[in-house]
Amino acid sequence: MDRKTIIGMILIAVIIIAWPFYTKLISPEPVPVKYVNGGVAVKVDTSVSISEKRDSATAKKAAVSDIQKTKTEIPIKENALWSNAPEKVISIKSKLFTTRISNKSGGTIKEWVLQNYKDGTGSKVNFIDSHKNINFSFNYHNQVINLSDAVFEASSNQSEIDLDYVGSWSISYTLVFDQTRSIEQTFTFYNDRYDFDVDVEFKNFGDEVINSEYQLQWLSGLRSTEKDLHGDLTYFKAYSLLGDEKEEFDVTENSSELAFSGLTKWLASRTKYFVLFIIPQEKDGTGCKLRGEAFTKNGALDKKEYLLSMSMKFESNKKDRFKFYIGPMDFSTLNKYDENLTVIMEWGWAIIRPITKAILYTFNFLYGIIPNYGWVIIVFALLVRIVLYPLTHKSFVGMQKMKEVMPKQREIQKKFKDNPTKMQQEMMKLYKEVGYNPLSGCLIMFIQLPILFPIYQVFNESLDLRQAPFFGWIKDLSIPDTVGILHTGLPFIGDFHVNPLPIIMTVLTFIQQKIAPMTPMDTSDPSQKFNQKFLLYGMPIMFFFLFNNFASGLVLYWTMFNVLTMAQQLLMAKHVIK
Repeated sequence: MDRKTIIGMILIAVIIIAWPFYTKLISPEPVPVKYVNGGVAVKVDTSVSISEKRDSATAKKAAVSDIQKTKTEIPIKENALWSNAPEKVISIKSKLFTTRISNKSGGTIKEWVLQNYKDGTGSKVNFIDSHKNINFSFNYHNQVINLSDAVFEASSNQSEIDLDYVGSWSISYTLVFDQTRSIEQTFTFYNDRYDFDVDVEFKNFGDEVINSEYQLQWLSGLRSTEKDLHGDLTYFKAYSLLGDEKEEFDVTENSSELAFSGLTKWLASRTKYFVLFIIPQEKDGTGCKLRGEAFTKNGALDKKEYLLSMSMKFESNKKDRFKFYIGPMDFSTLNKYDENLTVIMEWGWAIIRPITKAILYTFNFLYGIIPNYGWVIIVFALLVRIVLYPLTHKSFVGMQKMKEVMPKQREIQKKFKDNPTKMQQEMMKLYKEVGYNPLSGCLIMFIQLPILFPIYQVFNESLDLRQAPFFGWIKDLSIPDTVGILHTGLPFIGDFHVNPLPIIMTVLTFIQQKIAPMTPMDTSDPSQKFNQKFLLYGMPIMFFFLFNNFASGLVLYWTMFNVLTMAQQLLMAKHVIK
């Protein structure tokens, strides 16, 4: 490997490390604002936590209840709405999930367990907070009606449902206000889908709902499912799709809030590998609000919680349907929906997104033939090596010609050291005579850049690699292949994770440096000697610390890529030199 290529790889490493900081710099955390009438943005007071606001809202409701009753007679049976009636829970099982749904709030999801995925502890994934989630809220006779604690009547007394037998199943929850007015929420679940439908109908409310709008809310955050809590929390974000524009909201400390007005296609909250979508079906929302709060423990980020709220136009005696998707962040699954859900996935910069998707499609295709992602990665590295072979060969030939050019180049430099212009002209003339391109050594580096970044993106976020084993000690290709931890107590190192793959990669990189054709140097120049030694010994060490924290799938790819590079170098050295 020549010096220019090594320098290029250093730059690649620096860019990979600096990428998250760069994206934070160009996309800083949004200033907490909300939009009032006319689209004017105003700051939001974030000094009060979400839990405090919940308690405050409850206290205010109790405090103003009597005052409001003296102003107007509100036909609401509060004892029925917020009573201590027994909670009824129904268990529903399908081939993709199991769930438990309560009559509180007209359909609180108590749990949502994914059958085909396990969390960091080995249990099936359940990333829904069961405290409170689905809720409808509206302003009625100057009173905010919040249904999160209301007790609904269920249309079914069944306690268990198996969707494998019935295919799909519906249940209605009804809340009676008086002899004429009621709210009905109907849930429909499907056996082979991660989504379910919710129909809501406000019966005989007329025009008594203030501002003719109501809010559909998700009142709880999502749970982390990964061993690497910090890595998982990095991806905890909330989203909204306003028209064709995706809005991203990330909270890293304290709490903040964003509100938007305009046609709202959907709202979402995600972890690294799983996602919740709220998608209106009959009509778009008229606006939305995203609120987030970050919690710390012992000075480190420990939890993120997002609350989602979508404003909907109120129409009495007309059903509105919403689709809730609670499942994996899987491209092929999300791509089946018409609502452009895949825009939530991180594909990297716009210029590399097509390459990232092409790599993902290639992975899925190869996995259909080779049902082990470790071998898929090895085969993929071989395919990339074959594609880059002509460029690598051209670079190698250029290095051999450089050896011929070097003595004459030194003569020109010495002869025209006082005339840089003439020296440059003579250099170009020399290169043309021997057929040498000075950029040939950099060619392979430049062609690898648009491939390396998408590969990094796929390996870092691919759900397919999550908990995918290879062999032996490599149990999960999406995380480092740690076999032990050394408690060094050293600054900047701390607990050092012992990962065999980066060690193997480092040894092979050193061997590759030894056999690679290096740029001919002036042995009388101490700086060139130092550079050669650094490339030989410093580069492998630097790459070790860089890759030691990467997913083992990415390290496996780079290791195999280097092995194939060495094989190609030995083959070309045997034939090209002859």
